[in-house]
Amino acid sequence: MLPGVVAIIEQHQVGTGFEAQVVGGNKSFYAAIEGKKLRELTFPDSTAHDWTLPAAVKGAAHTRYSQGYCYELYDRGKGGPAAEATVHLHKDEVYPSVYARAVWEQIFVEAGFRWAGPLPEVFDRLLLPATALPTYGEEVRNAAKLVAGIDSRGDKNRIYGRPYEGRDEVVRTVPYDYTNGQYGYLAPTMPGVYSPATYRWKAPFVCYINVSATTTAVIGSPYGSARAQVFVYINGQEIAGGERQVSKKSSQDKSYLTPSVSLSKYLVQQGDEVEIRLKLTGQDSQGIFRKWGYESFTGYIYTVGGNALPLDSFSVEILPDLPPVGASVCRSRYPTGASATL
Repeated sequence: MLPGVVAIIEQHQVGTGFEAQVVGGNKSFYAAIEGKKLRELTFPDSTAHDWTLPAAVKGAAHTRYSQGYCYELYDRGKGGPAAEATVHLHKDEVYPSVYARAVWEQIFVEAGFRWAGPLPEVFDRLLLPATALPTYGEEVRNAAKLVAGIDSRGDKNRIYGRPYEGRDEVVRTVPYDYTNGQYGYLAPTMPGVYSPATYRWKAPFVCYINVSATTTAVIGSPYGSARAQVFVYINGQEIAGGERQVSKKSSQDKSYLTPSVSLSKYLVQQGDEVEIRLKLTGQDSQGIFRKWGYESFTGYIYTVGGNALPLDSFSVEILPDLPPVGASVCRSRYPTGASATL
């Protein structure tokens, strides 16, 4: 009997036979799976594993569809290594394959149905090889994503210097400590990735990242001009610098500079810490021209000439691309290689 169907059977008191009255509804299996793709199946946690040599050796010994996946070590037409050569898990792209029967069973489980009937014995041994390179899944990437600003409450982060004072270069880590969603900011849900106390994002595993940041510096430079520039630092080392912005000389007006920086597809190791630093310097190197003032890290929304300046922002996102040969450790919930996650 199909799910959702109720039958009331009444036996005749006179004569032979019976009558059946069917009430209720009928749930359609095809409606339950309509539009769903194989890559959207969520396999049991027992299929999750690190993409390492020991895990591949263990997976190569799988012989039952109930084990979910198998590393079948044979040439798929890529040429393969030379005879007697060592097979490298990453270099030779040795990916796991999923048992066709495991996929079949998972489709019914997630649709809320059970099936019955005979299947060919060979179906239990069929494997679906990976058709696409594995990637870091959207779920884990979103869990590590950061979009932070600067808290403006009580001027807690504000730094200030008077314009008529002489000073050398000012270098400060930008205090990106605000992740309230009101302005589109977002804190990682993965523990240990972001610290609002140190203003740093920490890599949870080996991965490629995109980094971008911007902040506003208000410059007063009555005798000359000053420059503002932001940099990406990783583990205390300067990695990339944005375009340098220069204030205008004026005895009254202030210059509102919004320096920014970006870093694309940069490989980080597990535990690497990313931060943004602001550098302010005088345009001239001696005499009275070294006198310039600044205000920064206020978290304010500035409007200049009727136009709102960009909000203070620091974003880090993990890319789907797996790291290069021998560098990646990914935990796969989808042994076909169509998707992977931690």
